Amino acid sequence: MLRYFGCYSSYFRRLEDLLHAFHMDFSFYTENIKVLGLLGNSTRLSIVCKLITYGSLSVSDLSKQTRITEDLIVQHLRKLAFGNIVISERIGKRLYFKIKDNKTIEIIKVLGLQS
Repeated sequence: MLRYFGCYSSYFRRLEDLLHAFHMDFSFYTENIKVLGLLGNSTRLSIVCKLITYGSLSVSDLSKQTRITEDLIVQHLRKLAFGNIVISERIGKRLYFKIKDNKTIEIIKVLGLQS
């Protein structure tokens, strides 16, 4: 397609490169915006900070640590799991939750919410 534009072909190649770079940056930011949106709730933020501090916790452990009812913890853990922020692991009869990857931890540290 570029050959039809003659002298403009290098311009269009640079434009394609810029659009490609923008798309990559845009997808990076949209992923982080989703994470920030989920962390915008104080209950979810508290849950995430406790999971960063302690590593892996059950619903009852999170309830004790945050002083939030287990029902509410479960509701927020579902949202965090759907947003790919936490993952669950069954050990015996208990279900434990932990942070999925370091991306969330990095965001929390950049925001100064955890040392």
